[in-house]
Amino acid sequence: MRVLTKEDILATEVETKVVEVPEWGGSVRIKVMSGVERDQFDKWLASKPEDSAMEGMKVRICALCLVDENGERMFEDADIEVLAKKSGAALSRIFMIAQEMNYLLAGSIEEVAGESEPGQSGDSPSA
Repeated sequence: MRVLTKEDILATEVETKVVEVPEWGGSVRIKVMSGVERDQFDKWLASKPEDSAMEGMKVRICALCLVDENGERMFEDADIEVLAKKSGAALSRIFMIAQEMNYLLAGSIEEVAGESEPGQSGDSPSA
């Protein structure tokens, strides 16, 4: 395996994936969040009260990860409320793929939201 240089890393493109969304009659492009976007998402999630931390999370991830052909976000934070009123099946499909692409595991999301003890995985009953 080749060890990357700084130039190699800076030259990489953001990973995207085109996904069919039959509920909307076409396909969408989903991207991996930048480090800045991931930090902003984690900060948003951590700021939510524990009993409402998961409310709006799926649609927020969709808004962060849906991009146009130029890799630019299609939906801004101000669009989240309107986007949330669209097909739940479509949003769930997009969320599942965005979650996988961004390594957003259920246990890690719950930990950031304060719903589980640090060091405890959502996939395992043991610490």
